Amino acid sequence: MKKPHYYILIAVALLIALVLLPQAFLEKTAYRLFRSSENIGKVKDVIGKTEKSFAGSSQRVAANAGDTVSFGDSFITHGDSKILFVFDPSFWLMPYSKIEFLKNADGSVNGHLIYGEIKKLEANPDALPIALNFEEKTITEAEFTSAPEPIEVPMAPGQDFKTLAVNQATLQSDIEKQIFQTLLLQKKYFQTCFVKLYKKQNGPPKGGETTFDLLIQVNGVIEKTNVTSSDIQDTDYLDCLKQVFRRVRFKNIVIKEPIHATFPLSIETP
Repeated sequence: MKKPHYYILIAVALLIALVLLPQAFLEKTAYRLFRSSENIGKVKDVIGKTEKSFAGSSQRVAANAGDTVSFGDSFITHGDSKILFVFDPSFWLMPYSKIEFLKNADGSVNGHLIYGEIKKLEANPDALPIALNFEEKTITEAEFTSAPEPIEVPMAPGQDFKTLAVNQATLQSDIEKQIFQTLLLQKKYFQTCFVKLYKKQNGPPKGGETTFDLLIQVNGVIEKTNVTSSDIQDTDYLDCLKQVFRRVRFKNIVIKEPIHATFPLSIETP
């Protein structure tokens, strides 16, 4: 009589378990098993709702005072929250911000501010030194923000989208339509970019449409802005529009995961 192939049975059982277990449980388990075990810093204080994740996972968990920081971890704050990190120097990650902790080639700590604001505190020689940067530039200021004068906007009502001046087929969901409607209410900021273009060209520029792909975080910040098409190829004009998007903060957006939204912006001249 042949002995049961226990190894095969165990493998089959594990495969069935992986198929049946909820994705959230698997991601939390991955967070515990595969996050870097190299502790490089510490969370000293947390105020309000905050979230953290580690490299390679979309799972977010609450950040708490006393948490350790490892390479690959990222932290995000909302409009009512901030986090105090222990490094040299220690610093606050202020509201509407996101940071990730990376390892430099020499093994030192790189605090990469993706967007938002930080406030440095005094030197802390008992902790690991950290180099803070934004868009590959070292942050030397004691207080730094990536978006001066943020534009905080409440989400427009999402019940009626009939008045939108856009092809409904280009908008994939109600939340995307709501985002579009909200951004339309910020026309004065986009018009500022058009006025600058008008002055630069000493006359009315050729009109047209520019379409943006926006990556919007759960805290209402537009993390990335990509131009997918544009009838106006002036670099300064496009950069001006990107700066407007960078400043926008959706105060009461309701999303569980970051989303991409399409925003077509049209200008017409006589």
